[in-house]
Amino acid sequence: VTQLSKSIASDCADHSICCNVIAPGYMDTEMCANMSQERKDECTKRIAAGRWGRPEDLKGPILFLASSASDYLNGAVIPVDGGFLVKS
Repeated sequence: VTQLSKSIASDCADHSICCNVIAPGYMDTEMCANMSQERKDECTKRIAAGRWGRPEDLKGPILFLASSASDYLNGAVIPVDGGFLVKS
C-alpha cells in the first residue's frame, strides 16, 4: 500500500491530486476480538503510549488530510500507532 500510494502521488501530482496514507497501529476493534489476551498484552508492551488505539484516535489525521491544511502534503505515510514504530 505504501509504494502504491507513492506511485499514485507521483503520477497524479500534475493534476493537483494528492495521495497520502494513514497507517494505523493496533486498534481496539472487533477485528482483534479473537486475539488472546496474552498476545494483546505482548503487543501493548511495544506501544510507547501504553495502550491500543481507538477508532476515534484516527479522527485528527483524517480531518487534517481532508482539510486544506494538507494541500501541500503528497506521498506521505502517517503512522497513527501510539509510538509503536519508535519502540520496534
